[in-house]
Amino acid sequence: MEKVNCHFWDPTSGAGRNPNSKCAGEAAGFVRKEHDKRLCPLCSSCKETFQRAQKEMDDKVKESIPGHGAFTDVELSEASIAEFRAQSPKERAGA
Repeated sequence: MEKVNCHFWDPTSGAGRNPNSKCAGEAAGFVRKEHDKRLCPLCSSCKETFQRAQKEMDDKVKESIPGHGAFTDVELSEASIAEFRAQSPKERAGA
């Protein structure tokens, strides 16, 4: 299966974009943002952080985010990678 980098990984530096992150680099799956249906690749560590942040987020904050921050998990598969690669460059996150 083709490798996809986590959204928070910087392939140029070989590290996470945030120096405090534990980004592992390679995506373990995707989240689909409900408001625009785009796929965002996340490694296991970043996905865990993302999900925890979503659960702890105040409802008023969620209301200010497009689609109220709703998302669904999408498994890493040939089909999801192909869908991610087909998103226009402006829409893509990671790569």
